[in-house]
Amino acid sequence: HIVHGYEDVTIRISDEGGGIARAALPNIWKFMYTTSKKTPWSGRRDDFRTKPGDSACNPLQRPKQGGVLAGFGVGLTLSRLYAQYFGGDLKIMSLDGFGTDVYLHLNRLGTACEDLPQGVLYSPSMRDSS
Repeated sequence: HIVHGYEDVTIRISDEGGGIARAALPNIWKFMYTTSKKTPWSGRRDDFRTKPGDSACNPLQRPKQGGVLAGFGVGLTLSRLYAQYFGGDLKIMSLDGFGTDVYLHLNRLGTACEDLPQGVLYSPSMRDSS
């Protein structure tokens, strides 16, 4: 669902994938926290070894493209930081054993600047920002 209000736009993403245990909820915002059972690097070691006759010019001998981006433990944290930078927020409501709702709130900036700390807004390098 996408809902636009006077001050912000909210996007809700829902699933019924079993949810997140309440004990794990504080950890989901920590960098490098993951529940992935398989490391993103497993099975990819051979892709990074040089092979006899390897040539950077030969596309048939280059490592495979399209690496796995899941399981690193940075996605939720970075998503919330980006949302907050643009004046919004990322909230998660989860029911363990059922599913999860994620709410992405984005501020309708209009002609305003990003939501920067006061010290940055009035620093010499940002004099024209308001």
